[in-house]
Amino acid sequence: MPGGEVLTPGEPENRMRRQRLEEGIPLPDDTWAAIVAAAREVGVDERRIQQVGAA
Repeated sequence: MPGGEVLTPGEPENRMRRQRLEEGIPLPDDTWAAIVAAAREVGVDERRIQQVGAA
């Protein structure tokens, strides 16, 4: 692509890592629901589940 950005090896990964650290890792709703269900099954407090989900 003419005039496009030139990246060094590892640069896209470093950018993505920074973005994930700042914004979190996106999960599909069904994946988050499965995590919440598993946490409930092992007795994790509901407030703790919501704190983690909001972080």
